[in-house]
Amino acid sequence: MHSFKNIEQLRAEKRRLRNSNKNLEQQINQDWHDFKHSLRPANIFNQVINKTIEKQKEKNATVQLIADNVVNLASKATTVLTQKLEQKLDKWLNK
Repeated sequence: MHSFKNIEQLRAEKRRLRNSNKNLEQQINQDWHDFKHSLRPANIFNQVINKTIEKQKEKNATVQLIADNVVNLASKATTVLTQKLEQKLDKWLNK
């Protein structure tokens, strides 16, 4: 508990508490309004569609990452095999 030295401090604290209470009530009302709005069928449908799209994007990103890695590995393997083939051909032709 706060101790007040004079009546003005008490009144100022009461004003501060009233303002704080008012702000909290406004926030509660806004949250309640947002909650009710989110429960409308159209909004629920939009949320489901958006989540489905996000999951599909994540899947596509994973598939793309795998494809990129496969291409990268194939490129490296091709380079190594080409170098080995060149060495063997050089060896065979220089005999």
